[in-house]
Amino acid sequence: MEFPNRGIIYIEGEKAIVKNGLPGQEITFVVNKKRNGRCEGRVLKVERESPLETAKNRCPHFGVCGGCLMQSIPYSDQLRIKEEQVKALVGQVEEIKPSPVWEGYRNKMEFSFGDEVKGGPLALGMHRRGSFHDVVNADFCRITHMDFTRILASTRDYFSERQVPFYKKLRHEGYLRHLLVRRAMKTGEILAYTGSTSSAMYFPGQVELDDGSHAIDYIVMAAPVFQGGRRYAVQQGAGMVVCKSDEKHEYASVEFLKWFTETENNLRFGCISGYLPVRKEANSVEKLDQVIEKQDLDVAAKTYECLTTVFREMEDMTLYTNRSFENGSAARKILEYHLADRAAEDRAGVAAAMEQGQSLEEASAPYVTEEAFEAWYGAFCDALESAVGE
Repeated sequence: MEFPNRGIIYIEGEKAIVKNGLPGQEITFVVNKKRNGRCEGRVLKVERESPLETAKNRCPHFGVCGGCLMQSIPYSDQLRIKEEQVKALVGQVEEIKPSPVWEGYRNKMEFSFGDEVKGGPLALGMHRRGSFHDVVNADFCRITHMDFTRILASTRDYFSERQVPFYKKLRHEGYLRHLLVRRAMKTGEILAYTGSTSSAMYFPGQVELDDGSHAIDYIVMAAPVFQGGRRYAVQQGAGMVVCKSDEKHEYASVEFLKWFTETENNLRFGCISGYLPVRKEANSVEKLDQVIEKQDLDVAAKTYECLTTVFREMEDMTLYTNRSFENGSAARKILEYHLADRAAEDRAGVAAAMEQGQSLEEASAPYVTEEAFEAWYGAFCDALESAVGE
């Protein structure tokens, strides 16, 4: 087994790397990448557990949750596997010492909002193993303090009762993304933060403590431009369509959109939601101030700062509009998510390495090389070409 979680299988003398495969397991897997003589696959089903998997006191979510891989293996055997991985990475080592605490040791966790099945009720927990979309409700976790799961359950119930939806990446709908919890080991103090997707409107204004609260300071900054770069902004919007309707409702829908995108109405909506207006003439600090004064709007300071910063930046920006082409939606998804998905995967690898005792610099070293970039860029180009059918 190679670091951090890559099982090794030899088929007719050819090596295949299977993520999350444990030594001695009998599995069914599928090859999802073959490049330069290198095969990579993913587990479809564990047909038979490894002889090493003798641990009895397992987490009830083990095998489904994507968090822990070797919990079915006794800790002493885990150490032996990790020692072999360390030797393969750095050469001979003197000793791998066991941790005095191997349960409830995590002082920070980031949980994801989502659903366990498509269209199901709100879930909050860890991603299902092998999936970037499905989320497993983690009502119990062996590697965190019980305070974490209490906060998780309370947060999930709170938003479920209020029917606040999670953010759906492909449709760009919803709000809730992550719940981050950090607990100080010595003092027991807890910091919890819920991340959403609606810009400044959903950033908290203060930190709540048992004995009071204090404000969060923030600053709104313009988007950076690389040295020698040009100031461009991609112009895009939401497409709207009326289907299975009649002429009366179609007419009403069009009239509503005309009304909604009028400068004053659109700016009023922007003051409430934090979204940018549609028309060019509405993207003006002067117009915004006029609407706020005329309609006596109470606009949050962070929302006002976000809108005015963008308006000022747009004065000397060139707007670029994507041209439509066949399979353009598929290509856009690759452009939008390929790097983010790879970054999330690499981040998980770094986190796993740090859990094994590596420093941040050591854990991230394999991912910040020219070779790593070229490997990602090659995979990105292949995915993009495949998406557009070339």
